[in-house]
Amino acid sequence: MTQAHDVTINPTAQKIAAAFTQPYRTKMPKTPLDYGMAFEEVSFLSEDGLQLSAWLMPNSGDKLAILNHPLYCSKYGFVPEGDIAQLVPVHVEFLKTVKHLHDAGFSILFYDFRNHGQSEASKDGFTGIGYYEWQDAVGAMRYVAQDERLKSMDVALVSHCMGANSSIRAMSLHPELFEKVKVMVAVQPINMRYMAEKFIPIFGGGATVDDVDEAMQQLAGFSLNEMSPYAYLKDIKVPVLYSQVRQDVITDPADLKYIVEHTPTEKKMVWIEGELNRFDGYNYFGDNPAEMLDWIRRFI
Repeated sequence: MTQAHDVTINPTAQKIAAAFTQPYRTKMPKTPLDYGMAFEEVSFLSEDGLQLSAWLMPNSGDKLAILNHPLYCSKYGFVPEGDIAQLVPVHVEFLKTVKHLHDAGFSILFYDFRNHGQSEASKDGFTGIGYYEWQDAVGAMRYVAQDERLKSMDVALVSHCMGANSSIRAMSLHPELFEKVKVMVAVQPINMRYMAEKFIPIFGGGATVDDVDEAMQQLAGFSLNEMSPYAYLKDIKVPVLYSQVRQDVITDPADLKYIVEHTPTEKKMVWIEGELNRFDGYNYFGDNPAEMLDWIRRFI
């Protein structure tokens, strides 16, 4: 962990650091029952001992999809309200994506990250866009390995933004737990340096990415680079379908291009076209499931 520094930090950089690390618990107005799916409320421990909440939707057959979510979201999705709605006005329902996978014969495990949804808060309350949350992804795999119904199933990971960062990191640090994973869908993984650069004018300007990095270290004790999945890409062992809103104004296409180029396995990139918000990208496979389902079916 990078040591935090006791220095005066640019106020714009402070706001951005807080936005990246201090999560928001969104409303959860629906459950899988609203989509005709019977489910169980289950829980398991993260690698560092936090209680995580999940929905388990059993199905016949021998295949399992494990899903996780981005910052500010939950296993339901995201409801825009309050100040955050100005930046993210998009209502997200991950249950649409879940329904397509369930109809395709998959059992589903969808969990809330620490500090989100119905999961336990960490001691300091900080999120890390994968810096901490890889331990939640490990906890999900340990739960599957210990469940008699799930442990023999082939697994597809469907991981969104912070979830994708966390899955990539967890697969690198604990590959033995991911041997049943056959394929991955990674929706908008992110190097937060790109997002920091885009946030600066939105949050008032007058700062640099290095200022944001310094503010991150002072506030939370880790750097922007330590939140990135880049160092762990080399250890990916399964085929990956990536997706990204091409005109997302809070990141840069160069980020996803780097991630795709440095993924050593078979991979495919889906660019989501149009003048869309980043959070529209989280609804994409719910509204357009064919590419996701075709990719997963190739390997499971």
